[in-house]
Amino acid sequence: YSTFLGRRGFFLEDLFVLPEERGRGVGRALLARLAERAVDEGAGRLEWSVLDWNTPAQRFYDSLGAVPMTGWTDNRLTGGPLRRLARSARGVTVSMVVASSLNGAIGRDGELPWRLSADLKRFKSITTGKPIIMGRKTFDSIGKPLPGRMNIVVTRSPSFDADGVTVANDPVEALRIAERHYEIDAVEGVEKEICVIGGAQLYETLMDDVDVLRLTIVDATIDGDAFMPVVPVVEWRGEIVGEVSPDAKNDQRAWFVDLYRNTNAR
Repeated sequence: YSTFLGRRGFFLEDLFVLPEERGRGVGRALLARLAERAVDEGAGRLEWSVLDWNTPAQRFYDSLGAVPMTGWTDNRLTGGPLRRLARSARGVTVSMVVASSLNGAIGRDGELPWRLSADLKRFKSITTGKPIIMGRKTFDSIGKPLPGRMNIVVTRSPSFDADGVTVANDPVEALRIAERHYEIDAVEGVEKEICVIGGAQLYETLMDDVDVLRLTIVDATIDGDAFMPVVPVVEWRGEIVGEVSPDAKNDQRAWFVDLYRNTNAR
């Protein structure tokens, strides 16, 4: 293969993975490093052409979020999928942490429309020690920075100011701030996870950046005014990791589910 940086981004010509190396992640690792360089240098896209187009190869490119171009031999990555692949080269993942009813409701009048002590404990376990990203309304509903976490609030309001909070002007800037946190304070052996905790607009905007969905599915249909984005089932795989039964501290049955974006080695 050969690569070059053009006016509109990086281009890799004639990508070819030797048959004996396929399925071991060699091609993915190469594309991840190029995506990382493209993002670092401000290039808006990564494109590549391939010598050996075939169905497994195209499934792999599709799993990265690539858009097929000329005759299925060229592929393009931009936006969230490009940033997601670049972060994988650094060992950083982005998770969406959200509790949702069966009909997708996540809030009503700025509050959670249920009482689930077990979900709050799961949320604390997932997010403690990690950067968390939230919108202004979500921060206002919480009322204060959450301890033991880097709190990043996305807002365009120049007058917003709160102790213990880092302000980002847009969601992509918030991700960059969270990544820099790991570059500065990285601890060997500690998982590098960035947690997006709401609200609905932020979930929608950053969906293409997300690697992991950490869901609490509440066994109820709720009349809400905020809803989580639609999740295409075929793009994710995972399992139920816990279950809650109604009791004095939990007024609904619920399941804890971890979903991981489908990616294929190549």
